[in-house]
Amino acid sequence: MNAAQRFRRIADIPADATCRCCPAPGVRLHSQIVYCEMHYRIRQMRNCARSRAKAIPDLRLLEAMADSLMRAGMVCQDCGKTMTWLIVENKRADQVTLQHYRDGRFGLVCGTCNVKHGHLPGDMFLTLPPEHKRCPQCSEVKPLADYPSKGKPHFSWCRACKTRRTLEARRRNPERDLAVRRARYAYLKSIGQLPPKPCQSKAAKAARKALREAATQERAQ
Repeated sequence: MNAAQRFRRIADIPADATCRCCPAPGVRLHSQIVYCEMHYRIRQMRNCARSRAKAIPDLRLLEAMADSLMRAGMVCQDCGKTMTWLIVENKRADQVTLQHYRDGRFGLVCGTCNVKHGHLPGDMFLTLPPEHKRCPQCSEVKPLADYPSKGKPHFSWCRACKTRRTLEARRRNPERDLAVRRARYAYLKSIGQLPPKPCQSKAAKAARKALREAATQERAQ
């Protein structure tokens, strides 16, 4: 039996089918066993923990945690985001994820908090101020304004560390840096998007225009 036969869509499940573990309607079919959204996700989280050689929480414990989560409105306990049992519109960040805290506790959090926990030492992400990040290079917690960004997400390194790394790379290989600059200039010139020179900027042109107008008025007087 291949993967396509084991995992079937909701259209392949009878309308009156119920979950094997609870009276809820069945929405996923795995190896001829029908599961509801909650128990299907619980099965996924236990299998994921087993494949990564992590502690596997008891099924009853996870069911109790899931019941508490649903009574709380499916809200992440760490960031307050509304979560779903299954992936909706490829948004894995909103899916309920099993969290292994460093102190041995278990939790059900969103995918975003789970990723942050893996990138930060200890349980630092629980006390991280809002709109702040930890730079992995200098290990300092800084506001998002100190991180370069072309929209979202922000760059991993802070602006100071990124600038220092860029300057060091240019010093190590100045020939390559010059070749890159010339290639970029040639490309921008070919598409007609060269940045204006300082003397050709709008501010400089406005300043020169103001000086000419002032000189004209003085001569007229």
